[in-house]
Amino acid sequence: MAKCKSILTAIWTHIFLTSSYIVKGICMTHITRSLLASALVLATSGVLYAATSGTQDLSAPVAAINTLAVTDASPSLSDLGTTGVSDVKICDIKLNNNSPTGFKVTLSSAKSGKLVRYASGAYADVTKTGNWVNYTVSAVAGSGTLGTAAPTLPSGGSLSSDIDISFDTSIDRSTIDKVYDVKISTSAKDALFNGTFKDTITATIADL
Repeated sequence: MAKCKSILTAIWTHIFLTSSYIVKGICMTHITRSLLASALVLATSGVLYAATSGTQDLSAPVAAINTLAVTDASPSLSDLGTTGVSDVKICDIKLNNNSPTGFKVTLSSAKSGKLVRYASGAYADVTKTGNWVNYTVSAVAGSGTLGTAAPTLPSGGSLSSDIDISFDTSIDRSTIDKVYDVKISTSAKDALFNGTFKDTITATIADL
């Protein structure tokens, strides 16, 4: 501001000193004053329009997380020809997801919710009653942090078709290491042939 005042003082002093000169009939006072008026505007414009604030944008990335891990519980199932099983834990699944719109977990069965006799590297013909037995599946919440409201879990549900579990209500934060136990139940079936009965359950996770 002091520098601007010095400039203005010098300008007006120059105006005063040159105001008495006339060259070739042209009034230098008018010319000088016009030029100096323009200079004055330029000299003071920086002061009149100087910024009093500034901004700085900030941004940082967060990588998407969407994982599911299955841990085998090594279940021990009884002879299904004589004894049924109830809520036997077969595995647990651990979920991690940070989608702001939620996610879903799908449970599917390779044999449509049946344990099927397996021999010589192949499944037996399910049109024969002795080759299969139905089972149901349940899921029970365990440890970990759930970032949504608790979903509706299957309880004695059939895997004759896929079961979808949606985590999309009251989403507040990321889901971290949330564990669910998966259990099966089945009744004894004395019509079964002897042998080993198998199925494969697949759990998948997807953003919504």
